[in-house]
Amino acid sequence: MAALKTGFFSRLFAPRRNAVLASSLAKHSDQDIDAALKQAGLTRAQLFGAARATAKHRVRISSMMAALKVDAEEAVEHHWPQLKEADDACMRCAQVGRCRRWLRWGWYNGAQKVFCPNAALFEQIAKAQGEPER
Repeated sequence: MAALKTGFFSRLFAPRRNAVLASSLAKHSDQDIDAALKQAGLTRAQLFGAARATAKHRVRISSMMAALKVDAEEAVEHHWPQLKEADDACMRCAQVGRCRRWLRWGWYNGAQKVFCPNAALFEQIAKAQGEPER
């Protein structure tokens, strides 16, 4: 009986996963996202950090961004609407296994262009970040 009560109360008082942050960002307004981030103690850039990923697909996004040398802070600042769409594309992507294998093996050889719907965007952002400020 004590185990039942302990399990019940731990589930009852466990921190709840924020539905906004666990789903596609493209489905939510910036105000809703920012409110959910504030509640979770996160920033927009931390959404795309593997250590703080709030959804499984964002682990892949953050890994892909890191592999392509995309700075999340700068990307969020200058490409937020595109990142929201990229988040949605990754969440709905049918190439999850291929993506995981590519990231796991570290074959950063351009193969991601074949299967990743966000590869072109991340490469464009990386290129823009590599250019000096004017």
